[in-house]
Amino acid sequence: MPADRDILAFLNGSLWNKLFRISVLEGLQIPDFSVGEDLSFQLHVLTQCRKIACIDEILIHYRVRAGSIISNTKEESMYAFARELESVWKEAREPWLKNTVELIAFIHIGISMTSRAYDNPDIRERDFIRWVTNYFAGSFHWFSGNPWFRLSSLKHHGVQGLGVWGAKVCYRLHLFPLFLWSYKMLTRALHIDIKF
Repeated sequence: MPADRDILAFLNGSLWNKLFRISVLEGLQIPDFSVGEDLSFQLHVLTQCRKIACIDEILIHYRVRAGSIISNTKEESMYAFARELESVWKEAREPWLKNTVELIAFIHIGISMTSRAYDNPDIRERDFIRWVTNYFAGSFHWFSGNPWFRLSSLKHHGVQGLGVWGAKVCYRLHLFPLFLWSYKMLTRALHIDIKF
């Protein structure tokens, strides 16, 4: 796995579309929370790997329904996921892994979990966005010095990378609700679930 590339942050974090050698799973356990546990587990697994093989084929199609866990994620699960990513970041020794975890935290906590909070009527969206903003400032120092947050790096990931860059700019300008609204309008108009 090349240490100078951000590819791990853009891999699908689900476990249901992966095969692992048993030898890399020894001693590892899936965290006990209901959202992001698969990605957190996968981060620990990937640090044990030397190589990842991917195929560029769509093998599974899925639907997001109103009553699913994606649409009704509990706030405490989001916080547990964020704490786990912070813990992985603190344990990381290699700079490339720290950079990767920072990008993963932004994509999955800053965009994905905040989008889920936006959809959940039990969560106050503005309070959650304020918490995420403070989390990034306090835990990751707003990703200062991370080369993978630069537009020159993110543009190589096409629309997804440009969306990540736009989301970071919106956070820094305190305009993230505008980004969320635009994102939701786009996904509804296209009838697809755009994943980051």
